[in-house]
Amino acid sequence: MDPFWNPFVEEQAMGRAHRIGQTREVFVHRVLIAGTVENRIMELQESKKHLIESALDERGMKSISQLNRRELGFLFGLNSLTG
Repeated sequence: MDPFWNPFVEEQAMGRAHRIGQTREVFVHRVLIAGTVENRIMELQESKKHLIESALDERGMKSISQLNRRELGFLFGLNSLTG
């Protein structure tokens, strides 16, 4: 599975594999290579998770539903998430 910028899309996909009635053990393997877009997507996911945890109202949740220019620049190695 390729990483997606929204961490909950991946969690939903993994949850489907662990569905009710599943009788076999399920393994999810993530293969990442340093310096790739996929690696930066995983870092962005972590940033989004922290943002979600701190969001307490609907306005805060709306701000995490779309990628902004800074996040897009980060994905393509043009800038960092913290600056």
